[in-house]
Amino acid sequence: MRTLNRIGFDLGDTITDLSKIDKRELLRNPDYIGTIPFMPGAEEALREIARTKGSNSIFIISKVNHRAEMLTLQWLLAKKFYGRTGILQTNIHFVRTGKEKALAAHHFQLDAYFDNEPLNILIMNEYVPHTFLFKPRPDSLHLDEARKRATEEVHTWNRVLTICTTW
Repeated sequence: MRTLNRIGFDLGDTITDLSKIDKRELLRNPDYIGTIPFMPGAEEALREIARTKGSNSIFIISKVNHRAEMLTLQWLLAKKFYGRTGILQTNIHFVRTGKEKALAAHHFQLDAYFDNEPLNILIMNEYVPHTFLFKPRPDSLHLDEARKRATEEVHTWNRVLTICTTW
């Protein structure tokens, strides 16, 4: 039987909905970061996953540059992310490359990882037993190969919740 005890998530376009972000406004207005929403259902699903699996079993590994890391930290605080989701601040990690993301997942001994980027899924497959392609953009590079190699392609946080709490 499959068991997912330690689960990882990407942040951008997996937990956060960056589809309508105004990058110019983001640079001009420091308060704009707080208006970026969660993906529909993400907050509630993360809270339930953390409750059922334990806060110490949920990790976020985000591949970003230094500027995006600073903005992401602001977003996490603006959204009161830790209190609203139950995810521990110590379980949020930033890396600069897909390979570093996969090595971090391996270091944390993740059983599963959810990411919207097909290339990250392909790299992650070497280090994590179950990879889930979350709502990829149709024009993504490597999409066909990632679809073949991912454990499953998922499009909603309701499905993520089901996978995380029933496997």
